[in-house]
Amino acid sequence: MKKTDYAYIAGLFDGEGCIHISKRKSGYYQLRIVVSNTNEMIIRWLGFAFTGCVWGKKPKGNRRASWTWGVSDRKAEAFLKLIHPYLILKKPEAELAFKFMQTKVPQNSGGKIPPQTVLQEAQRVLMQALKK
Repeated sequence: MKKTDYAYIAGLFDGEGCIHISKRKSGYYQLRIVVSNTNEMIIRWLGFAFTGCVWGKKPKGNRRASWTWGVSDRKAEAFLKLIHPYLILKKPEAELAFKFMQTKVPQNSGGKIPPQTVLQEAQRVLMQALKK
């Protein structure tokens, strides 16, 4: 891809994307990014270019059908690194996501609560605060 492609994707992501740090029921923390749009072609293009999952929602009431592309953890980090130089609105969230990924430990840590858990919870709360 060309730099202009990454700049276009960053603009799309600034407007239509979302960065989440979520805590799963198992206590495992996950970085997840999604982009939603009513243009199926754009979302399928992201799915083709960066892998991940693509799913759709049927129209409901006066809402049009929408499509979502998403990836998590290392794939999300790799995607954000590609578009980071071009981000404007979501740049602070992306930088927090990078710090979060530095604290990641394998999900199968023998049932022990890793010391990073407290830091990951703080990062999750900070990510929510950045959205306000």
